[in-house]
Amino acid sequence: MIGKNPAPVTCLDLNRYGMAVLCPRPLEPGTRLLMDFEGKYISESRVCARVIECHPFQTGYRVSVQFSYCLNKKGYSRAVDNALSRIEGFYNRFAN
Repeated sequence: MIGKNPAPVTCLDLNRYGMAVLCPRPLEPGTRLLMDFEGKYISESRVCARVIECHPFQTGYRVSVQFSYCLNKKGYSRAVDNALSRIEGFYNRFAN
């Protein structure tokens, strides 16, 4: 995640509409985020998201986020949708 206080997070679950991450610090619901996805076959930067909920989990906090591009027609981006669909496909292949 990027922003005022960037923090690396670990993906717990993902689909093209949102994701759950393990974060080292709590985030308030409603907080807006910019997320970077980096991996061997993945690179997508500055994906806008919003925190839906946050709970203590394992060694940090489970933060559920919803990607902003799919919240309304005016903000929809086919490029972001396609990129997140590809990332979801990689995630599903490697998570199983």
